Amino acid sequence: TANAFLQPAPSMPMDSLDNTRSISPIAFQGKADTEAIRSLAGIGDRESDATFILVGVGGFPIKNMPLESWPRLEGVYWIFPDGILQSHAFERSDFLRQSLFNSIPYIDLLASCSIVVTKTGYGTQCEAVLNQVPSICIERLDWPEHEYLRRWH
Repeated sequence: TANAFLQPAPSMPMDSLDNTRSISPIAFQGKADTEAIRSLAGIGDRESDATFILVGVGGFPIKNMPLESWPRLEGVYWIFPDGILQSHAFERSDFLRQSLFNSIPYIDLLASCSIVVTKTGYGTQCEAVLNQVPSICIERLDWPEHEYLRRWH
């Protein structure tokens, strides 16, 4: 048996255990660099006030994302995992493949964005909070931790 069951915030209660220890969230701190993001996106200085929204869903499969009806907002660029964009037969100039930004660490990409759209989960959700990036969480109602993470965020 373990001496302690570590529970990084946020976590669900583990009432059946008598050796739990709450600890701080586990997440990386990124370095925001919107100038680098604009440069890698190919827009440079012509849109110095551009807004980048990262769709960071980890390994969570998202099927049938309705990109055809996704909002087109002036000065807003959506960064998607390549697989999501490859599954659609059209392209838009405001939809950017995440691989465009492979030369910088993912955590720096997240920290450089204005918003992240993510699933309820420990990784991206905790890193968004630590890096003070507002997020919109896709619900995972079949996941036991969902309710506890949703309340924490």
